[in-house]
Amino acid sequence: MTETTAIHSEGSQGLSAWRALAHALFAALVVAHTQPLFVTAAAVIPGFGQDFAVSLPLLAAGWVHDFVWLGILGSLLAFAASRAGATPETLRALLLALLVAVLAGTGLSTQLDLGILATWTLVFGVGSAAFAAFGLALRPSAFGFTLAVLSISLACGYSNALPTDVATTVFNYLGGLALAWAVLWATRSLRAPTPLFVVIVVFALGAIAESNWLGALSLGSPPPRGERDASANATPVSNAPNLILIVLDTFRADAFDAAANGNTPHLAAFASEARVAHRARSTSSWTLPAHASLFTGSYPTTHGAHFLPRGTSEREAGILADTNTTFAELLQARGYATWGVVANHAYLHADTNIDQGFQIWDDRYALGRDSSAALSDRVPRLVGLGALGRLARWVSQLDEAERQHLHKAYRLAPDVNTSALALLDRERNDSTEPSPFFLFLNYMETHAPYVPRANTRATLGGALHAPWLELHDGIGGIDPRGPGGAEVMHGDRELHENERAHIDAAYRGEAHDLDTALGELFAGLRERGLYNDAWIVITGDHGEFRGEHRLLGHASELYEEAIRIPLLVKHPNGANTQNIAGNVQLVDILPSLAPHFEIDLPAQVEGKAFDSIGDRAAIAEHFEYPQFVDAFGPRFAGNRKAWIEDPLSFYSFSERDPEWHGPANVAAEAQARMQAELSHWLSQRRPVGSGVVQPGLSTEERKRLERLGYL
Repeated sequence: MTETTAIHSEGSQGLSAWRALAHALFAALVVAHTQPLFVTAAAVIPGFGQDFAVSLPLLAAGWVHDFVWLGILGSLLAFAASRAGATPETLRALLLALLVAVLAGTGLSTQLDLGILATWTLVFGVGSAAFAAFGLALRPSAFGFTLAVLSISLACGYSNALPTDVATTVFNYLGGLALAWAVLWATRSLRAPTPLFVVIVVFALGAIAESNWLGALSLGSPPPRGERDASANATPVSNAPNLILIVLDTFRADAFDAAANGNTPHLAAFASEARVAHRARSTSSWTLPAHASLFTGSYPTTHGAHFLPRGTSEREAGILADTNTTFAELLQARGYATWGVVANHAYLHADTNIDQGFQIWDDRYALGRDSSAALSDRVPRLVGLGALGRLARWVSQLDEAERQHLHKAYRLAPDVNTSALALLDRERNDSTEPSPFFLFLNYMETHAPYVPRANTRATLGGALHAPWLELHDGIGGIDPRGPGGAEVMHGDRELHENERAHIDAAYRGEAHDLDTALGELFAGLRERGLYNDAWIVITGDHGEFRGEHRLLGHASELYEEAIRIPLLVKHPNGANTQNIAGNVQLVDILPSLAPHFEIDLPAQVEGKAFDSIGDRAAIAEHFEYPQFVDAFGPRFAGNRKAWIEDPLSFYSFSERDPEWHGPANVAAEAQARMQAELSHWLSQRRPVGSGVVQPGLSTEERKRLERLGYL
């Protein structure tokens, strides 16, 4: 029998179930191996291909998942085709249509930010079109089918691996379809023998593995930031203390529970061996200006890293100008190694220049780098799978990953701990005479959205409303889909009692989760002998509104809920546990620590040492946030200033009358005095970064800001 006769015989024979299954599993194998990171993860996590640091367990889990669920879908189709008596060629056309439907549908739904129902509507819509196209391809051979699967899959991977908009994504998918179409037509008369077919598959999979899997694994180590000029004049130091500075992003002062058996027991234990400030405040109500104040010792007007006037720049917020001198630069000049690991990869990304003076600044959106963690902490959510998703969660215990990594577009505390401790081990072990180090850590657990871990949720009672934990709304309230709604932010209504109870309980749960992670960090430092002798400072960058003043979130007003923060300072070996008195602010940390590290303060520093603050007023600044004005109306227009003397508070607004909070019997006199003192204080400010040309906003930076709700 000739080869041609055999081929025509294949086309006329019915398709056995086993042979159909082999076709389906082969297609799933090729697609999953081509892009283990992209098929699911990119459809669930925006920017996954650019910002996610990956590990072998994550890659393996992603590959297995993609292979299994694509294999099941393909197997069902193959079984139905075999029962209907389809030929191998017909089945190949059907499988190609299915792959196009799934890959293009999920990819486009990501770009269009669609929900699950709309996603699958799009999937089946694309699938129908794909079937019509591939149905025209006559009798796809095994060789043509292989190349078509590869071309479709690589087009999908390319679309998800690079920054693209909807138009570019559609173009990429159409290009993949066109390539597959051309391959099918070019090979429809070819019937490659099995040995050649096997060689082609092995070669293709090997090439893909080298370019995709190994390329992804290379993301495992944080990229070092170039050492800045301060290191050139570094003075070697010996027996100098290490410094660990920890910022709890969006952590209100009242989230700290000082009771030993309370909601934050590890922080309570830490406080027992530290100096505690009970009247600590930020200098602003959001991340970038607060961290810039912490690092420079100066207020937002002076350091310039705050929201810019509308229309003056493509950027909403100014970068921290190089003309500022940071704590890290001062310590680096003293011979310190300076490292940072941050969860807030939006406004603490190196694009904002906040990393000045840090030799290593790990600002990646990282997941799964702790191989000892449970699988549920290392795998992103499996979405849109129905019964298969429930089965996968039951088998792999993925419930936590579903909630944590779908909802939170930032690094989780266990990932920060893993990166920080690994960095300490690597950098110190690689040096025969390790330098003293300054380690900065930023945690985001109490930042919206509030989705506590499963074991914590079980302790919060009936206040939590489970469906609200599943909303993709940023805070469980700030979005119209959430329990609070835009009506609250417009000032039209108060939170309902059940809404407030839910948000308060969920936030409290996040504070507990963060406290647990801090306990694990402390344990890791103790194991390495780095805890007792170190200076450890724990503070917040700002607070959070949870319905007070008809507000949610932060980056708006300067009331106490948004600027009161914790501040705990542990001296080496707990040498000083005296409480810190007065209105302490973030600008005071640098001048308070400077003498202990033998560094001279630059002229820009406006803070004071803790024990010399006296009765000084606390001052906070917030510049207009255009996004809030556009979204929620004129109540957020203009700049704000706060002058606080406890229990008196004066708030100045550029777009409305000032506000006074304090006893009525001293209101008139105190308000006039505080307004005059605030005006005088503002007149003395000299911006360090004035005249700095702001860089443009890159596509990736814009995506990072969007993920955290800033754009």
